[in-house]
Amino acid sequence: MRKYFIIIGVVVIISVAILGFVVLKNQTNRQPTPKVEQELPPPTTTFNSDSQSEADNEIDDINGRMMDLDFLKTGIRMYIAEVASPVLCSDRNKIYRSDEGTDAVDGTGWLPIDFTKMSDNPITKLRKDPINSGLFVYSYTCDPITLAFELNANFESKKFGRGGEGDRVSKDGGDNPNVYEIGTSLILIH
Repeated sequence: MRKYFIIIGVVVIISVAILGFVVLKNQTNRQPTPKVEQELPPPTTTFNSDSQSEADNEIDDINGRMMDLDFLKTGIRMYIAEVASPVLCSDRNKIYRSDEGTDAVDGTGWLPIDFTKMSDNPITKLRKDPINSGLFVYSYTCDPITLAFELNANFESKKFGRGGEGDRVSKDGGDNPNVYEIGTSLILIH
């Protein structure tokens, strides 16, 4: 029996090491600064999908929304792996929205996760949708028992929207073919 626990422990350690290596490699490839938050410059303008071209919307979707949600997903997975008793949320039925809170990372921001409990917290502020109002917000929910979670975003571009040339929303494995979904359980937000 002890042999199986040792094997499971080794597999977990290797998995965490690989995740850390991938995150470190991604940070190194993007920009030489050690803080992930420094990868994307802060927005200098307010985005308005009516005045932007389709090309601008595509850039917002790829360089903004997809990268932001991937960044948050990676941070949440690191938090789960590192914190002794991780708390992702307290209410399975609540959907947290980026337009209903701050960018604080201490559990009081729009995400109810206290990233400051991590020894080397790569998240200095929570990401928010470039428009951050109406349909264009990030949403999040979790299952506090299983620690499964889901993050969602709506895309502006037709290219990455449902039926578009680069359709990401209907092919992400989630239950909503019109919304970009990422996380460990893509059926939590309906």
